[in-house]
Amino acid sequence: SGATQYYPNGAVMTYCNIFVYLFLQRLGINIDVLLGVDWRNNKPSVYYTPISLFLKMMETHGIADEVDFIKGQNFAKFGCPVVVIAPEKYGSDGKIIDAGHIALVYPQDEIQKNEIDVMISGAGSRAVWGLKSCYDAFLKFGYKPRYFHIRGK
Repeated sequence: SGATQYYPNGAVMTYCNIFVYLFLQRLGINIDVLLGVDWRNNKPSVYYTPISLFLKMMETHGIADEVDFIKGQNFAKFGCPVVVIAPEKYGSDGKIIDAGHIALVYPQDEIQKNEIDVMISGAGSRAVWGLKSCYDAFLKFGYKPRYFHIRGK
């Protein structure tokens, strides 16, 4: 219907987190440990997982290793999933002014030496969906992306 939907924390829902979750699930990688809990049924739910929670859980749950963008491209090139993520931005009043973004590093034959040229695959707002450069998906919006190699099972 075109109506804006929001996460429970007030962030605008753009579906980038759902894309990453479903893509990893199709690869046989269960990341339910990274998800927030739906208070209605007490089960993990991607719909209750803002980007900052994904990031916090990746840092603490031992299923991912943080890598630089060059190592991230190398992992992706050889078929290993690499998540690229930047958390929400908050205004001085504490309210969310940007929902953050999460995507996947797209495998390329050639490893890019400049982060702006790293290719990213994701979903979300029109500004970031599809295959984009890291510049177009993250850097031009002022994000400082972080890269995580998901070890999987």
